[in-house]
Amino acid sequence: MAIIPLPTRFGFSDIPNFTLARASNEVRSKYTAVRQILVYPYAVWMLEGSLVDLTGVEAAKLRSFLVQLEGKQNKFRLPVPDYNRPSTGYLGNGVLYANVAARAKSVQVFGLTPNTPIIGDGEYFNVGDELKMATSDIASDANGRCTISFNPALRKSYGAGVQIKLQNPTILMHSQDDDVASWSIRPAHRQGAKFSAIEAIEL
Repeated sequence: MAIIPLPTRFGFSDIPNFTLARASNEVRSKYTAVRQILVYPYAVWMLEGSLVDLTGVEAAKLRSFLVQLEGKQNKFRLPVPDYNRPSTGYLGNGVLYANVAARAKSVQVFGLTPNTPIIGDGEYFNVGDELKMATSDIASDANGRCTISFNPALRKSYGAGVQIKLQNPTILMHSQDDDVASWSIRPAHRQGAKFSAIEAIEL
């Protein structure tokens, strides 16, 4: 399965749904109303939106991208909508300080500017190809290290030295539709498309 590069002018005019989908199973007693809940590791980013209308060569490049996805088969790296870097103004990236296991919800990071605000609560970053959201404000210590708590949990283990991408994080995704190669044509030769995608998670 190939990773198809996004066209230069790829963008959304509207994103009504950008979701971190979860899964659980709940059983509630008909006698006491007490519930029991089993929460599964399932956590997947999903997106639905309308692509910006394009014309001419740019519209042709968009059509080519949609065709090359070959339905749900191929993948692409989507920049996180409405986000590019930490609100702290931090301009660097980091590296994993130590090995981290699957299901972890925090990582130790080094290679940062010492004693500096790094990333804010609710902001995004990448561990490998996994998109995570910081769940507290984080600053580095005098050694240029920090611990970032996040959600959702890691799906796999990572070794020391893996890059923590704080700038321009992306989501590795594929189309949710077999018929993704579909677009509208409106007056003045404008072409657009509805687009839905889901995080690509594979063995």
